[in-house]
Amino acid sequence: MFLAFSLLGTPLHGYFFAFHLLHIANHNQMLKRVFQAVTRNGLSLVWVMIYSLAIFYIYALICFAYYREIFDEEKGNYCSDMFQCTITVIRRGLIFGMYDYFDVPRNRSFNYHLAKTAFDISFFIIITTIGLNIVFGIIVDTFSELRDAKWRIDKDMSSVCFICSKNSYDFEHYGGGFKKHIVEEHNQWAYLFFFLHLNETRFNDYTAIELYVWKLYKKDRLDFFPMNRSLTLQAAEDAKDEAKMDTLLSQVAFLVHRRKEEDAFREREWQEAAQRHWEEQQKKASRRAQEQQQSSALRRRAVVELLTSSSEDEDYN
Repeated sequence: MFLAFSLLGTPLHGYFFAFHLLHIANHNQMLKRVFQAVTRNGLSLVWVMIYSLAIFYIYALICFAYYREIFDEEKGNYCSDMFQCTITVIRRGLIFGMYDYFDVPRNRSFNYHLAKTAFDISFFIIITTIGLNIVFGIIVDTFSELRDAKWRIDKDMSSVCFICSKNSYDFEHYGGGFKKHIVEEHNQWAYLFFFLHLNETRFNDYTAIELYVWKLYKKDRLDFFPMNRSLTLQAAEDAKDEAKMDTLLSQVAFLVHRRKEEDAFREREWQEAAQRHWEEQQKKASRRAQEQQQSSALRRRAVVELLTSSSEDEDYN
């Protein structure tokens, strides 16, 4: 388009070069979003415009049938036929307002004024208020959607790693933070330069890793990207696992030591109980022996006494 303006401006007139100022929109993201707000829902705007033209045609038909005499051609208000009347209603009604340029003649009745008032008010409500606000609403809503999409993209760029898709808060306590991660560990420009290197290097000069990446790249596969993986986080996870293992080992050692102490305590209790049982058995055996000795002594004494008494009886006889 700008080439056409240049070709027209050179032989015809220099005024065409003024359109080159519109080129600033190609390098301004804000202006691009403004244009997208109009063109993104262009079909909706087209249907609203078609519907508005139908309403304009109805009002032009009413003007042609009942208010044709108030159209002054000297002031540029033409209404000799339906086409002229429609163009006049669209121009005057959409840009300026029907009630500002069409006055009711003085010799008309109150009913005529009342009908003209209803006509002007309905035109103001339907066209000026509702119709234009619908158009502005579509444009504003689309611009808001584009702004929210831009905000989400900016937030994603600043809080999510482009390479591994990890969130920034995952790196807050490991490896020096998210900024260091995207600059040193997963630098997106380093990956871009690597792809440029693959494009500029001959196929026979590829290393094993470069050949592997090139084959996946040609197949539109991204398996070589470390999705949801990071050496920093992996090291942190390994450190956590080692810490957990150390904790588990210490707990197991404590439980083993505790079990050994309990087993030793139960062994001592069993030995003490066995010792007490042995002592009780020995005491019982000693008492039984003493009782047997006493009973034996008593029997011997009784026998001796019996023998003594028998000998005395024999001597007496």
